[in-house]
Amino acid sequence: RLVPAPARPGGTAADRSPLMKIAFWEHNAPFAPAAGGIANFIQHRAWVLGALGFDIWWANATETARWDAAAGAWVDRRAFPLAPWRRRLCGRWPALQPTWRYLARERKVNLFELLAGTTSWLPFPAAGPRIVLHCHTSTLVRAFLNGDTEVERHMKRFKPWAVRNFRRADALLACSLEIALLEAGYYHVHPDRITVLAQSLSRQAEAGFQRRPGTDQHPPL
Repeated sequence: RLVPAPARPGGTAADRSPLMKIAFWEHNAPFAPAAGGIANFIQHRAWVLGALGFDIWWANATETARWDAAAGAWVDRRAFPLAPWRRRLCGRWPALQPTWRYLARERKVNLFELLAGTTSWLPFPAAGPRIVLHCHTSTLVRAFLNGDTEVERHMKRFKPWAVRNFRRADALLACSLEIALLEAGYYHVHPDRITVLAQSLSRQAEAGFQRRPGTDQHPPL
């Protein structure tokens, strides 16, 4: 069970030491004013988990940020510039990227959550951060459902990596039962391995987001 421990007395919020430190790995930043899709979902998760006392981080290849539950904002943003050649070299090996190493080694993150279907080579060490994959209808699954042979052909050489990651992940999550069943069928794993998060939304997370003109409005939470 992911039960947060009491924070140490004194010190700043960044010095607190909860039992679980969770990092969401996603290309798009959740604090962007017009963030949507996965980034918006991470914003909801940060509100919910932060209120429970978990230490929440976000990262991509070149930037990290920490969620301040009291302020309801992402703070401690830090940039890790990468030369183009190094970004290409490390692109499919997240554990080689400075942001991953910073969170794993210096911030002692316990768990990285990434999208299911990621075609990067993920580390699964005997000791170290756990790897959790969240199902949101991956690119591979969408291409399969839509009969998009061009995408399937482009992703074919990396599909074995996605299958490996899915089957070796320490835990699998999904935002709905339908998506859980789709992903389980595609990757040939038992649906019982996937935990559906039915209550992962927060009303506060919608504050500050901008709707693009002409898009459907979400129903009230």
